[in-house]
Amino acid sequence: MGVGRKLFEKAAGVAEGYGAKRLYISAHSSKESQAAYKALGCVHAEEIIPWIANEEPFDVQLEYVL
Repeated sequence: MGVGRKLFEKAAGVAEGYGAKRLYISAHSSKESQAAYKALGCVHAEEIIPWIANEEPFDVQLEYVL
């Protein structure tokens, strides 16, 4: 049904409306989760947030450039 894609696109549009340059995503380590975000255009984050990496060592930090 594409609900996830629609929600993501809505969030990206709202963030862009507030002047954001990118969205940050702390994605679950499962291949399926990462594949879904990558299909939306997300890439590995240029800047890693250390405290999140420490709290969730198996998550993957991604970003979506607006």
